[in-house]
Amino acid sequence: GFLAIHCAAAYRSRSFCETLINQYPESLLSVNERGDAPIHFAFGFGKKETAEYFYSLAPTSIEIANNDGMCPIHYATSNPHTSEVIKFLLQQHPQEAARLVDSELPLHLAVEASELVTDPSADERQRQLEIVKCLFDVHPAAILEKDSAGKLPLCMVRDGWYGKEIRDFL
Repeated sequence: GFLAIHCAAAYRSRSFCETLINQYPESLLSVNERGDAPIHFAFGFGKKETAEYFYSLAPTSIEIANNDGMCPIHYATSNPHTSEVIKFLLQQHPQEAARLVDSELPLHLAVEASELVTDPSADERQRQLEIVKCLFDVHPAAILEKDSAGKLPLCMVRDGWYGKEIRDFL
């Protein structure tokens, strides 16, 4: 199951997480049955202040891979609300833009996630485009790398208005 710190990392404030860590310091690196540490949730849910806090306590925790090989960068690239945590992570460790999971780079995951944008508002599409741009800026060679299905990032963008901005950028 999930520990309180996992839920707090996803849904609560940094100060709430600090209180939990102060009371239960061992929970900082605790993993659930999927192998997810609290930092996976903070990055995956776009909780920048919380992600920064966890990182400040355990910088190497960004390298923790869960049972599926996913690190915090992989969770963050799949959510359009995470552009700020991705920028933070790539400022600290630009090499994370090249971290593979199942033969896919974070750029592949971000492009795939553009199909999952359910809100037709320009804001959500713009945030997903920001993620793609941020990953490209740090690792431009990624646009030439194929995923496990043999597709380039540009070929992964579907026709339609959700991915138009990303397709035009790539």
